[in-house]
Amino acid sequence: MSKTLGQDMKVGDLVKNRNGLTGIVIALGHTGEFSCYADCHWVNPDVHVVTARGKKLWSFNALKVISESR
Repeated sequence: MSKTLGQDMKVGDLVKNRNGLTGIVIALGHTGEFSCYADCHWVNPDVHVVTARGKKLWSFNALKVISESR
């Protein structure tokens, strides 16, 4: 399987999940060892996100990038 959708997701991006909740990406990978999707070895890595309700662990495939970090 190839990485196509959202392959540019990285730390600092504003994301929205399928439930409409938004947050900022703070790390990728199960233990948060990656800073961008291109470095991950998985098609659907865990995404560490900080929201207004605290830190959350969301599935990559359930997210849409709203605004990219610089």
